[in-house]
This record gives sequence, C-alpha cells and structure tokens, in this order.
Amino acid sequence: MISVLPIVRIISMVAKCYAALVALAAAAIWWWTGKTADGWTIAAWAFSWATGLQVALLLIVHWAWRGIWDLIPKLNEWIFPDLNGKWHITINWHGHVGDGKGTIEGDVTIKLDLLKISMDVVTEKSTSHTLAVTPQCDPESKRPRLVYVFRINPRAVSGPDGIPYRGAAILDHYVEGGQDVLYGKYWTERETVGDYIIRRSNAGFAAHTQCDETKPVA
Repeated sequence: MISVLPIVRIISMVAKCYAALVALAAAAIWWWTGKTADGWTIAAWAFSWATGLQVALLLIVHWAWRGIWDLIPKLNEWIFPDLNGKWHITINWHGHVGDGKGTIEGDVTIKLDLLKISMDVVTEKSTSHTLAVTPQCDPESKRPRLVYVFRINPRAVSGPDGIPYRGAAILDHYVEGGQDVLYGKYWTERETVGDYIIRRSNAGFAAHTQCDETKPVA
C-alpha cells in the first residue's frame, strides 16, 4: 500500500521530524543544565537513537498501522482502505465464441499492510495465488483500485486442465449498501475473460470512497 503514498515526501517528513527531536533534546539539556551540546555529541545521539526509530517504524508498518486506521477512519479515504479480511467472490466467466460461459462462487482472503498486499482465491475448481498486486488511486476520481496479477492452479490432477496459468484483473473499490465491494474485469492466458464481484464476508467498516457510491453492475 505504500506505493499509493508519496514515498519521497514520507522519507523527508520522517527525516525532518527526527532532526527536530534531536534538536529539541539538545535544547532540553541546555535548558536543564545550562551546558550546550557540541556537534559530535548531537551526532552521537542521532546515531544511537536511530535503532529506536527503526524499531518504531517497523512496528508501525507491520502492526500499529491497523490501530491508527481504526483510530482515524478518514485514512481509509485519504490514503487507502483497509481491505484485510475474508471476502466472497462471484466470477462471471466467458470463453471463446462457442466455448460457453458460467458463474463460479468462491472465497477470498486479502492480507494487506503498509508494504505489501496479497489475495488468495479458492473456488470448487481452482485456487489462485498472488504474483503481484499494486494499489492505486484513480488520478481523477480518487477511487481506490487494485491492479492484480495472479497464478491459477486448477484442481484437476491430470490432463490439460491441471496445468497452471496466469491472469490479471483491475479491481475498483465501491461501497454498496454500506458494504465494501471490489469489482472489475479479468483476463487469463487461456483467453478467458469475465467479471470479478468481491464482497466482504465479515461485518466491518465500509471505507467510503472519494467518488459517488455508484453501484457495480452484477
């Protein structure tokens, strides 16, 4: 998810805040003791405290950010929705002309933190695993979006249907009746195409998008 954030600005802000804290510490010591810290002493503080800063950032990236998102729900709109959890997927697929079409139901598990995101899909016919997921925001509407590349493993144990193949999808985030929905088109190496409609299975916060809440066509 960090790819949707202005990473250069974040690094700059962290560096400035850290420099300000070191300067405040030097000022506090001068205020309490009347002694001015020299440059080498301040540099030693900066390096010695760097480990603590690193640990704090790691805790925020891998754990504390969920609490921050819960504490400030607007972050779901300002940055990106917290999509962690269990989802239900409806796949409307279409093959070549004459190859038929159909609908498949399944379960989705999304795992997301500030550095990475993954989606695992399980249906009665196959499982799929993440090759790459890139969170984005539409530059005009600001609607959250996932660009998703995956590997499908058919459940058949032999024959051509048992050969894994790759696919990709572009999924936009909506709010439908107070429920999070991911909706979009997909296509695969087998030249099949279709629609993904993914809805949260568990009750939870529905992250409002910045656009109007247009419902996807099921």
